[in-house]
Amino acid sequence: MKFSKIKKFIRTLRVETGETQIEMAKRLGVCPSYLSQIEAGKRNVTPWLVDQFIKAYNINKEQQEFLLSQRVCRDNTKAVQVLVEMQKELHSAPQMTFTKVEIGQWLQGHLNKLKGE
Repeated sequence: MKFSKIKKFIRTLRVETGETQIEMAKRLGVCPSYLSQIEAGKRNVTPWLVDQFIKAYNINKEQQEFLLSQRVCRDNTKAVQVLVEMQKELHSAPQMTFTKVEIGQWLQGHLNKLKGE
């Protein structure tokens, strides 16, 4: 029940602001496919994403309370932040090619960040 409410809220907000999923995703700092999956009911909304909505849009107190009450998965903010960082790195080097060893080292570095090393 909660999930359908937040899905509807996000879609309504996007339509009211006249944004495409791509534009909204960019504003929130997430992949468009992730936002699409949320609107389709295939992915959960993280506390981090709720915070991004509050920061990115002029959301009134009542809407903020609604969003905060709809946090539907455990707080994995650090993991999400590392994934967003990884996504930005990938988008900044789209024409580059990497060896399997380089990709492995890059992934290991991000896994170490998650472990706190």
